[in-house]
Amino acid sequence: MNEQGITDMLKKITDAIDDHLNPIVVRELRQAVQSRLLAGILMLFLLIMLLAMAAAVTTGSFLSAANQRPGGMGRDTFEALFGILVFATILFVPGYTGIRMGMERSAENMDLLFSTAISPGAVIRGKLYAGMVISLLFFSVCLPFMTFTYFLRGVDLPSVFITLSMAFMGITAAIQFALCMGCNSSNRLAGMVLILITFGLLISGGSAIMGTAKDMLRSGIGSRIGTGGFWMTASLALLLTGLFMGLFYVLAKAKISPSSANRALGIRLYICSVWLICGGLAFAYGHHYRIYAGVEFWFFLSVSVFCFAFLYAVSEKDELSPRVRAAIPRMKILRIPAFFLYSGAASGIAWIFLMTGLTFLIIFFQKDSIPGISSKDMKIAAGFFLYSCSYAQTGLFIRRTLLARWVPVKYTWIVVLCVLLAVCIGPFLYSALISSSSRPNVLLGNVFSFINKPRKTEHFSFALTWVLLISGLNFPWFIGQMSEFLPSGSYKTITVLKKNTE
Repeated sequence: MNEQGITDMLKKITDAIDDHLNPIVVRELRQAVQSRLLAGILMLFLLIMLLAMAAAVTTGSFLSAANQRPGGMGRDTFEALFGILVFATILFVPGYTGIRMGMERSAENMDLLFSTAISPGAVIRGKLYAGMVISLLFFSVCLPFMTFTYFLRGVDLPSVFITLSMAFMGITAAIQFALCMGCNSSNRLAGMVLILITFGLLISGGSAIMGTAKDMLRSGIGSRIGTGGFWMTASLALLLTGLFMGLFYVLAKAKISPSSANRALGIRLYICSVWLICGGLAFAYGHHYRIYAGVEFWFFLSVSVFCFAFLYAVSEKDELSPRVRAAIPRMKILRIPAFFLYSGAASGIAWIFLMTGLTFLIIFFQKDSIPGISSKDMKIAAGFFLYSCSYAQTGLFIRRTLLARWVPVKYTWIVVLCVLLAVCIGPFLYSALISSSSRPNVLLGNVFSFINKPRKTEHFSFALTWVLLISGLNFPWFIGQMSEFLPSGSYKTITVLKKNTE
């Protein structure tokens, strides 16, 4: 091949890469490079690392000279530098990407996000990749200092690179979480509350990464890199991190999708897939090795996820858009399963009941072969689910019947949290006015009292009664939502649309 042919081939390759490159990545990185903020923070970070390295080495030399901590200077220096790297990166990069996402979601700063043909998934992935590249800049600044600690003794190079890889994986998950939080379109006050909550969770995540890294270093993780236990733990950590990121990816993708789209479809399909695959792996591993810790974790995590999903489900709109109705199957036999996967509060509640019921049925038929899950544990999980359902449906009923004119549908979750707060605090205020002998009874309805107190049977009966009563009150609304789940073009759909318009 002559020189012209090689040039043409390279041009075709670069053109193909350019065509498939996410434009959001290019835009975000271009703006980040041109920003003085990022350059200033990187220079400040480099200066802090130099000062920390000098202080750690000087202090360590004095300690070693005094025989107070022989051979540990390298590890102590690495832990100090690692802490600076983790907290500087996990606070700046996820905060930077999340705040930029929130600014673009506000009405005052209309961005190309609302006037582009790029899919919502490509937008989220592009911002995630850009955040990962910025994180790599921080790691590249810190890596020479971290590697130098090897010569100070007390830490080996495999441990250095393993802990840095673990930190990068955790920071990437934090970026995806911050992006999901930034996708919430809200007013200024709610935005400030979300920022405070996000930064609080990021600090907690950084502390968790620091604690895990210290345990790994002190246990000699680098010496176990060739063992099966290390790769089993690493694979599990990668799997859980990937599932965490996938969940917040589909949530962020749904939040920036048009309001007329079927936002719930991707979220519910993802959760169903994860529920099925993880449950199958947990049961297969348990039956093969006779270790059922994974099954217990899958059961309690599934119930917890479905309980918290009530907040999202009850905040979905009741009326279906023409775009969603156009995708509803016309055959009744296909319309029934489709009802569980489409947007709508009634569909969300029905889907949660279906998935939770399947989870309990699987555990019930397998409980004889699972020693870690007893009937008492199943009753606790069922009571927690019943209480969550009670709070959610009560908040939905109050919003529909009393606050429909003042509280939009998307803020139903706030009403649910107010119900939870009233139920949990009200009994304590009431118990202060009566005799102490009857105080435990007035805590019925408090989910936290149900978890901590021994009177679980009374709590379970109360929660079941509450669910039956509030479900009966919401039953006409639920039946109405099911009857209106019809494809566009049918006579009943046209009648429903005319009624809603009037």
